[in-house]
Amino acid sequence: MEYNINYDIASIIIIMLVVSSTQRRNMTTGLANRAFMHMMFVTVVTAVLDIIAVMPHSEDYQFVIFRMAYYLTQQMIAPLLVIYVASIAEALTFFRKPRQRLLFSTPFAICALLILTTPITGLIFYCVDGEFYYGELFGCMNVVTVIYLIYAGFYLIKYKRNLSPGSVQYIFIAFPIVIAGMILQIAFPKILLQCFAISIAFMFYMVTIQRPEALLDNETKLYNKGMFMKNIQHALADRHSLTLCLFKIEKSEHYMSSLSVDNYNTMLRAIAKGLREAVNIVDKDFDIYYLKHGLYAVVARSDIRYKADMFMDNADQEILKALESASMMISIPNIYKCEVRLPEDITEFSSLPSFLDSLETILPRSGHIYRISDMDDQEKISLHININSIIERALNDGEFSVRYAPIYDPATDRIVAGNAQLYLNDPRYGEISPKFIWMMAENSGEIERIGDMMYDRVCRFVAGADFKESGLRYIQLKLSVSAFENQYLCSKHIAGANRYGVDPKNIAFSLAETSDISDWSEVAAQVQLLRFTGFKIGLEDYGAYNSNIRRISSIPFTALQLDADLVRKGCEDAERLAEKEFKVKIQSINELILTSTIEMVRGLGIKIIATGVDSQHAKSFIEDMGCEYMMGDYFGDYLPLHDFLHLVRSFNEEREKKTEKHRDIFDMRGIVL
Repeated sequence: MEYNINYDIASIIIIMLVVSSTQRRNMTTGLANRAFMHMMFVTVVTAVLDIIAVMPHSEDYQFVIFRMAYYLTQQMIAPLLVIYVASIAEALTFFRKPRQRLLFSTPFAICALLILTTPITGLIFYCVDGEFYYGELFGCMNVVTVIYLIYAGFYLIKYKRNLSPGSVQYIFIAFPIVIAGMILQIAFPKILLQCFAISIAFMFYMVTIQRPEALLDNETKLYNKGMFMKNIQHALADRHSLTLCLFKIEKSEHYMSSLSVDNYNTMLRAIAKGLREAVNIVDKDFDIYYLKHGLYAVVARSDIRYKADMFMDNADQEILKALESASMMISIPNIYKCEVRLPEDITEFSSLPSFLDSLETILPRSGHIYRISDMDDQEKISLHININSIIERALNDGEFSVRYAPIYDPATDRIVAGNAQLYLNDPRYGEISPKFIWMMAENSGEIERIGDMMYDRVCRFVAGADFKESGLRYIQLKLSVSAFENQYLCSKHIAGANRYGVDPKNIAFSLAETSDISDWSEVAAQVQLLRFTGFKIGLEDYGAYNSNIRRISSIPFTALQLDADLVRKGCEDAERLAEKEFKVKIQSINELILTSTIEMVRGLGIKIIATGVDSQHAKSFIEDMGCEYMMGDYFGDYLPLHDFLHLVRSFNEEREKKTEKHRDIFDMRGIVL
């Protein structure tokens, strides 16, 4: 009876179709996908050798050689399957331990030794007059295959938290198919079924391939932030050490706004290309991620950490080459570069996001390559690393305080409102900047709890007797732009006001535009709803972040708060030029920007709160420009509630006394006000 090779041919066709589909969908990048491709390649070679081995040969030694090659490649498939399963389960670092590597490779090494010595021993198979016969230890190959399937099952069970339930099910379903193929091959030695069974199993494994739409950034084709955070979390949980090589475009948001979309994306792709080239030069086991907003991360696992310095040097050169060859009509961007060791520099995974988000503020300047452990200001770095846990502890233990700054109305010459601000005095780091807390809380997801806590405290103040006696019109507090993604935002704040018996007209929200949001139409709708229910709502720090004229013209804000730096620079330049004598009025760029902004906003019918008013000259200048409200050091800094109320009373009483004094003088002259 001749051998039936039809099943081997069918297996080759199936695998080629799987390979074609995988390549067409660009699912060949990454450790797991590369292991999958290697496994399929070895299976195709095995099927081809199986066909050649059963062909008629003039000499027995030819038959033996091809049979040996077939069994060797066949035995490689099971270990490759284990490596693939370990890859998708993020457990590949298990093999980097010498003891585990020895334990893993021993069964295959023993089996390979038996196969290579079989021409002498005949323990696996032997050939007599062109006829094939099983040797005494032929069953060892099947035993080794089962051992590796048990290995794969071990990884599936131990690391199932790293996999989707569907992936675990599909891989387990494929195991009986492989075992059935081995059994049928023994029962029907003339029908070549084993490779066919393996190819059928590949159709199930294909479902578990890491898809680029879930893992890759569309522009750079690098792994995305979600994949990065997942891999780092698993590595730290399994107590593995890593080195992160970080690359951050300086002022990435500037390039986003100043370049066209095509040019900006070309720049991102060029940097990604440079990193790939550096990886190819140094070690292909480096993993490259694009984390958004101009931040790239290249991860070196424990066994290649010593190559991190070499990679950083090569990456610096390759990125420059890639940018120069991209033919962009822009200057080469400055890039921050640093190395971070995990867990030596950052021990807790929860601290990593805040560190990445504040990288540009930690590093003193771009261009140089820094090691976080070697930098001088370790206290500052420690704060950025631990800020998330600091915020969480402060929220849980009630350590946050709310302070208030006066808002001055030049029309009445009185303090008429207060601006609430969050403060935290940490036992180790001292007083932490409110803006920094706010930004980090948005990144960590704690911003909603902070906002609710502030709103609750402001409502309690407004509902009390102190607010009514102070004569204040309203209290303003910060509201994160991300809060507008909650469709129940308005009803939540109405419920809070009703709980304390607060009139919404006594509450003003200033929208803090410190994070990105995708749907500004939803923001406009929520602002309209808040205004309809009586709340005031304005835009904070206009002139900083992402503010633009289209936004303030399309969203019905009641007020707009000018950025303090914009006001300070404009007023300082105006004061400096006023001291000099010119035949014609001269304005600096900063003064021109400030005055033009005020005129434009007033033209839209929006009231202006000018922050950063720190001197009498600045007060007079802003008052002449017609701004409705002012804030700044000239009127008072942020103070605890008791001190703030004292400031309001004393300031307004002093103004009242001056008014009465003027009234008495006018009355003495017979003038009736």
